[in-house]
Amino acid sequence: MEAAEGRNQMLEAALDYARRGMPIFPCNADKTPATPNGFHAATTDEGKIRAWWAEQPYALIGLRTGSASGIFVLDVDNGEEGRAALANLEREHGALPETHTVRTSGNQSKDKGPGEHRYFRYPGIKMKSSVSEIGTNLDVRGDGGYAIVPPSPGYQVATGNLAKVAEAPEWLVVMVRDDRAVQARDLGEVIPESRRNASLTSLAGSMRLRGASTTAILAALSEENRIKCQPPLLWREVVSIAKSVGRYPPGSLPSTDLGNAERLVGRHGHDLVHVYGLGWHVWTSQLWERDETGQVERRAKETVRSIYEEAAHVAQDEKRKTLAKWAKQSESVSRLGAMIALARSEPGIPLKADQLDADPWLLNVQNGTLDLLFRHERFESYNDSSTISG
Repeated sequence: MEAAEGRNQMLEAALDYARRGMPIFPCNADKTPATPNGFHAATTDEGKIRAWWAEQPYALIGLRTGSASGIFVLDVDNGEEGRAALANLEREHGALPETHTVRTSGNQSKDKGPGEHRYFRYPGIKMKSSVSEIGTNLDVRGDGGYAIVPPSPGYQVATGNLAKVAEAPEWLVVMVRDDRAVQARDLGEVIPESRRNASLTSLAGSMRLRGASTTAILAALSEENRIKCQPPLLWREVVSIAKSVGRYPPGSLPSTDLGNAERLVGRHGHDLVHVYGLGWHVWTSQLWERDETGQVERRAKETVRSIYEEAAHVAQDEKRKTLAKWAKQSESVSRLGAMIALARSEPGIPLKADQLDADPWLLNVQNGTLDLLFRHERFESYNDSSTISG
């Protein structure tokens, strides 16, 4: 009788997942798929599910995660170690919301303690499955992955239920988002290695000032990096830029000299560099030219005027007045000087003299850069440190 009830329990649970629109498939006791095509065989077809569990009545239930089921799973692995890693993330970014959580038994053969699966709604952008990428013993089951679900042996519901799966916080989506989904296309304007950080930081800053979320900023940076940066920045560096800019309230940066420096770089970092020992250089659309005519100062003044625009978009009267007051204070010589001085060390801005003209085979010409090694090959004009006038 008990054996029959166990068989019926697994089948009914599998059917219940399918009726919720969540594709499932049978798994072996070692958690590997029991189907020839692995998790790709996952389905909501009741006839196929009944046939599977008629052949393997005690099979574990595998749930395909990602866009197929509308959920992704944060796998907090190996007991205290995984929980400690998650606690570190929460201290830095904020606590995860309460959601459907499954207690897992761990893997004694691999000397891994019990853990938990935390379920979150799929956010509509590709979520990468990964192992310990966002933290030690913190795995993600998203697109291209699957999770074993209750009542499979070793898996029990700890809190919540599938009807109330929470939305993932923005910071988690940013860390898990997969930027590899889009196929390569025409590069357009190339951003060279020496300008990648400054260009992406500039884009991120301008988007944040317009109220963009960290997730939206990361999506834009990911595309810009993939399409234009040669070579592309590492994914974690792109995430770092988005997180750094995203820590400020949307539509605003701090009313401080450092905040003004970040505004300056956010608006003009794509055509400014500071070479230690040689001073500021400005991109002329053909080469980097030493600033001997106050162009950096003019950009700083324009940045101050933009603070008034920021204030105009602030809904709360008190905050709007405070920001407008800061804009007026920022017009002083001392504030402008502080903005420019602090901007010199912002990411992507500083260069060392030995980074200039480092490639002996590149020659700057009026319409771009000539590669002498290949003689006839020309590149469109781009802001590379190889084209700085001394």
